[in-house]
Amino acid sequence: MEQTLEQEAPVPFPQIRSVLKHKRRIVGAASAGVAALGIWLAWRTGVVELYAIALVLAAAVHMAMKVAVEVIELVAETLMPR
Repeated sequence: MEQTLEQEAPVPFPQIRSVLKHKRRIVGAASAGVAALGIWLAWRTGVVELYAIALVLAAAVHMAMKVAVEVIELVAETLMPR
């Protein structure tokens, strides 16, 4: 019973492929998590300014995560074998 090399070799870089497959969910979850954490913190402490800070930080995290995912996508397109 012979197996070819293709059958034995696992898929290369599964984490990168997973990030590329779910990039919109990852960005959305990260920014929603920051917003939820900030809103919860504002609610628990009673500091009203934290609501605005939480939303601004969530927007910043959203943009930073988009850039990070795009960099991963660029690296995957240029360096990973197809």
